[in-house]
Amino acid sequence: MRNNETLPLGEKLRQVRKARNVSQELIANATQYTIGNVSHMEKGKAPCEPDTLLQIKKVLNVETMPLLDSERPAFKDRLLNFYDLILEWKNEEAKEIGKELSDIKFLPFERELNTYYNLFNSRLLIAEGEFDKATEILKTVERYLPEADDELTFYYYCTMGTLNLRTFHDEVAMDFFIKSSDLMRLNYNGHALLQFNIAHCLMRLGFLARSIKSLEKWHEMYSGEQSYEYIGLWVDDMLARNYIRLNHLKDAKELLDKCFKKAKLFNNKRYIGMIFYDYGFMYKTAGDGNSAIEYLNKALECFEEGEANYMEVLYLKVLCCIDMKYSTLCKELIEEGRKLAKGSEEYTIFFESAKHLTSLSDHKSTQHIEGVTIPYLLSNFSFYAALVYSEALRKYFESKGARFIKKALQMSEVSRCVYERMLGGGEFE
Repeated sequence: MRNNETLPLGEKLRQVRKARNVSQELIANATQYTIGNVSHMEKGKAPCEPDTLLQIKKVLNVETMPLLDSERPAFKDRLLNFYDLILEWKNEEAKEIGKELSDIKFLPFERELNTYYNLFNSRLLIAEGEFDKATEILKTVERYLPEADDELTFYYYCTMGTLNLRTFHDEVAMDFFIKSSDLMRLNYNGHALLQFNIAHCLMRLGFLARSIKSLEKWHEMYSGEQSYEYIGLWVDDMLARNYIRLNHLKDAKELLDKCFKKAKLFNNKRYIGMIFYDYGFMYKTAGDGNSAIEYLNKALECFEEGEANYMEVLYLKVLCCIDMKYSTLCKELIEEGRKLAKGSEEYTIFFESAKHLTSLSDHKSTQHIEGVTIPYLLSNFSFYAALVYSEALRKYFESKGARFIKKALQMSEVSRCVYERMLGGGEFE
């Protein structure tokens, strides 16, 4: 990205002064110059001595901003530190540093550093769930992309991938992550997280075996490096979740026990909540509904009511109650979920479908699951969830005898296709 680095220092000071809405008179009073001297200095007709520059920067409240070319590398290092804190989910620390760095906007000639700041700030907004604000900032960044270098392009692709992953546009996210991976050889900040995000996308798109291979590759590349330990926790947790979906419960249990010990050291409530969720998922898959519900209750305490993770835990608890035939509790939880899901198509369908799962003897319920639930889940890449419903219908139709054998075979075919994707998957296009 071409920067206006050739601007004389006086012109830079003039632009900052204008951006800050400070008069030449105020500069003159602070520096004991005349207004004429200030004007001459801004026009390059008089020098700006180092001590004077410090005084002017103080008046303009840009003391830590890079007005000299020699100051730019240190400022960029601070930007990268800001980015690293975001990647480590240290959002409060990142906000403090971000506030200090935000004055770069008063240096309009610093297009490159402004673009980095906007890009990393949008990543913080994504981490905070403020997707609309992040999208608006990224539109600004996108305008400068044609003249950006590989490094800035890498961060842009990673951020766009993360935005789309967090907003459940998994195919789009995967496309951005693949573009990022083409630049990963350059070893930019966040390359370890990129490898994890690729595995996350593969899991969400239903390619579980490929996701496992990607996570195992992560361990080959980064395991043992202390700076990546926080990502390693997510890697092991996701690996455990993939093992559960493929019914490798012993391997999953070993990983979750390891994750739980690490999570307590990190003292991160969200980490612990996700691990409790996966313990619940594992025990449900093993057929131990009471243990599953016990862990899911612990997970619910770790998340804010109504947020995505909370809804995910609540929905799994509903499925456990269905398995355990806790009809009263199940009904209460479904109603709670439906109220909280207002405005979310995904969770509205999830809780509505769970309600129909409790009444398969009603023809309307089997019709809903077959005609609404399963097509929606397949079209939105929720393959494991689709498998839950196709298997439930298959078992129900088989129990009804020869008259429903065709229906049972149709559901069996859905399950077969999902298993094929999970275990093989082919190439991502």
